[in-house]
Amino acid sequence: AMEGGVIYATTGFGVVFAVNAEDGRILWQKNMHTLFRIAPVIAAGKILLQTVDNKFYALDVRNGEKLWDYDIAMENTTMVGGAAPAYSGSLDVVIVGFANGELQAFNGTIGTPLWSDTLISQRQAYSSTYLHTITASPVVEGGRVYALGRSNVMVATDIRTGSRIWEKSIGGTDTPLLAGNTLYVVTEKQELVAINKANGRVLWAKNIDFGDKKKSERVFAPVMIDSRLVVALSNGDVLFYNPQNGNIIERLDTDEELNAAPIAANGYVLFVTANAKLLAY
Repeated sequence: AMEGGVIYATTGFGVVFAVNAEDGRILWQKNMHTLFRIAPVIAAGKILLQTVDNKFYALDVRNGEKLWDYDIAMENTTMVGGAAPAYSGSLDVVIVGFANGELQAFNGTIGTPLWSDTLISQRQAYSSTYLHTITASPVVEGGRVYALGRSNVMVATDIRTGSRIWEKSIGGTDTPLLAGNTLYVVTEKQELVAINKANGRVLWAKNIDFGDKKKSERVFAPVMIDSRLVVALSNGDVLFYNPQNGNIIERLDTDEELNAAPIAANGYVLFVTANAKLLAY
């Protein structure tokens, strides 16, 4: 994460760094003695951090001092990585998704828990073999949070009360894209779905078209570039959709295995490959 000319980064060895973006000078570092696999978030002068063992920290951006923390029971089995937290500046609320499928809201200033919800369907609630880790980051807009669980639950929730406004039987691992009045979601069934954010109504749903290539191991989170919905596949294909009806407009073959969703910057579309190359189009 970056703010005010400072890059804030975590390592798999449990160290948090604040680095001057201009010259790479380390401003401070703090060893948390735990493992990080989730990107930090900067909000209201705090670094928001989540560890692989279900601990959550809010640190002071100036020196790394702990402001508050929260500890939830560790799962015996979980996924590597997880969901970056979300923050509502107007309401001073932090939203966190944990490895046990719990969605938790906190007061951003002092860390008091406000409400919690569980993104696990009844069918999978008692399964000992299914991983409930929330890996899709919550999306905050106005007084709502939109959250997607792996266990076939997607919800729109009132941030103030924690009450569900609507819910859908949709599961996924990648953060939904909110563009205008529509949420775009890649599901675990490898579908691209457009959902009305107000009431949860499905506007359209399309199976991902893998073309002549082998079925992709990963379908990455959608992004909006030049009014086109862009979905990258790990097999190297990039699909450009009409966001109004889900029809494919264009298909790009990068001739590389891709490792993440694309990024748009300064008129370029950037891709990171599985061989650690950076492609620009």
